[in-house]
Amino acid sequence: MINYSKFLIALLFIFFCGLSTGVLAQEYDAEKVTTKQTMDSDVVTATVAGTNVCVGCSLKKEKGAGAQCKVYGHKHSLKVSKATDQDGNELSDMTGWLLFYLETDKSTELINGHHNEELSIEGKVYLDERVLEVISF
Repeated sequence: MINYSKFLIALLFIFFCGLSTGVLAQEYDAEKVTTKQTMDSDVVTATVAGTNVCVGCSLKKEKGAGAQCKVYGHKHSLKVSKATDQDGNELSDMTGWLLFYLETDKSTELINGHHNEELSIEGKVYLDERVLEVISF
């Protein structure tokens, strides 16, 4: 003989577990869509402000890495404090990102110099790769 009360409880448990999983999945997708709307392609023309940091020096100072910048030179990247698209809309998702410079004639000076300087740079940001192609600074 089947105990219908236990069967009903088990069925309700399974139903609510499935329902909560669907709600969590919906929340995650909605968050991803919001990010995609803010940055609607994988390349964004933007003005990016931040600190020109040497990755080697930063890792050595913060995590004890064996960087030898005095021997091999500094290799800078931009630690983003603020970014706006070409229409002036803030791209808050990029705050805190470390953007690596695409090596071009316009970025060479930034890659090798301007150690720990605050900069404002216009360029193209390749979002998936976190790479900044410098137009001007």
